[in-house]
Amino acid sequence: MEEIVQYVLDRLTNREAKTLTLSSKENLSDSKKNRHYYINNKHLVIKDIGLILLKKIIEIDESDDVVSFIYQALDYDCQVTLQLSFNAPFLIDLKWLMDSPFTFLNYQKREYKCLNKSFITYSDVALLDSTIILVLFDQQRLTMLAREKLEQENIEFLERGRCE
Repeated sequence: MEEIVQYVLDRLTNREAKTLTLSSKENLSDSKKNRHYYINNKHLVIKDIGLILLKKIIEIDESDDVVSFIYQALDYDCQVTLQLSFNAPFLIDLKWLMDSPFTFLNYQKREYKCLNKSFITYSDVALLDSTIILVLFDQQRLTMLAREKLEQENIEFLERGRCE
């Protein structure tokens, strides 16, 4: 019995450290193979997410194999990262970007981060690093100290209406 418990613990420990990267262009309809992905990998990165596919993900259109694959991964307690093939976070509803169970990366593998606060302070940005892109809503404001910290650490921040 002890051997079985140790085996399960070892599998769980190995799973926590594993990340699998797949392209949304791959055939993800094989449920038996997919189950293997979910069981053996805690982190899944799905790259090549275009705007049309993202709309299907937001609408939970499980008739699409990729969307079905992504939501089944959540059922297996996988952490899913969506790597977008475009670099315009304002094409995504920012409320959904903030409340989503997914992590979003741009095509350069930099994470988009949204904060659910009207005023973003120094303490909110103090632990961010330069791999993060902070995306701000129209009504959100940065305190002067927060803005200075972002500039000092070379952390990119995008404000709606002022992005490229």
